[in-house]
Amino acid sequence: MPSLSCSSAIRAASESLSLSLKITHNLVHGSPTKHVHRIRGRLSKELDVLWLSDIVLVLTGFLDGREAASSKILESGLLSHIQKHLRMNATQLGLNNVSSPYIDKDDGRTKLMLTPSRSLPRTLRPHVVLTSLELSFLWKTVNKCKEPVDPSNICHVLAVDGGPLSPKMYLPAETLLGRVMEQFLTHHLVGRYPLIFGPWSMGLDVETEYFPPISRSIIDILARSQNPQIHAKFNRLLKVEQDITHPSGTDPLRSLAIASTQFFNFLRRPWHRT
Repeated sequence: MPSLSCSSAIRAASESLSLSLKITHNLVHGSPTKHVHRIRGRLSKELDVLWLSDIVLVLTGFLDGREAASSKILESGLLSHIQKHLRMNATQLGLNNVSSPYIDKDDGRTKLMLTPSRSLPRTLRPHVVLTSLELSFLWKTVNKCKEPVDPSNICHVLAVDGGPLSPKMYLPAETLLGRVMEQFLTHHLVGRYPLIFGPWSMGLDVETEYFPPISRSIIDILARSQNPQIHAKFNRLLKVEQDITHPSGTDPLRSLAIASTQFFNFLRRPWHRT
C-alpha cells in the first residue's frame, strides 16, 4: 500500500519582507511504504481523507536562503505565533489538543501534534489517511533591505535580531505570518480536509447515528420492490462497491484510483423509473 505526498504554497509580502509557506501533505493508503508517490496538484475531491492518529506538523524556517537550526525554531516567535494561532482557533478547527512543540530525537526536526476532536472514522469508501504536514517558512528581505541602512530602519532591526526566526517577532513579520496562517487554516486544513477539520466534520458526527436506519430502509425498499431494473442497477452498484473494498489489481494506488472513479461515475448516471 502506498505512501503519498502532494505540495501547496502560500505567499505574502510587505515593504521589508516576503514570506512563502511551502506545505507538503503526507498521506497513506493502508500501510506506509519507503517509496513515496508524488502527486501533482490536489487529490480528487471524491477521495475521502481521514485521520487515524495525531497529525504531526513538521516546522522548518529559512531566512534569505539559510535554514535555522531546530533549536532556534523551537525558541522562535514564529513557533509561538503558530501555536497560539492554532490554540485560539481549536474549537472552530475541531481540535481537542495542540501539543507543546518538541524536537524529534529521530530526525532532529521541530514538531507539534494536532489531535482532532471528531471520532475515529469507520468507512469502506475509498480513502487515504493524513499523517503529517511539513511547513517550511521561507522568509526573504526585499532588495532595498540588503543595502546599508540606518540603524533605526526596520531592515537593521531584522538583521541584528535574526529577523522573524528570533525569539521576539516584530510587527512587519507578525502581520505577514498572520495573513499566511489564516490562509493555511482556511484553505489548506479546513478546505482540503473537511472530514478532519472544521464545522462540517463536527456536523457529520451528529448525523452518523442516522446512517444505519437509512441503510436498513434502502434494503427494505429493495426487498419490497418488484421492479427488475431497480434490482439490476442495485446489483451493479453493489459490484462496484465490492471492487472498491476488495480491489484485485496488483498496484494498490492504481486500484484505488480506478475503483473510486468507477464508483462515482456510476453514481452520476441518471436513474429512470419505468
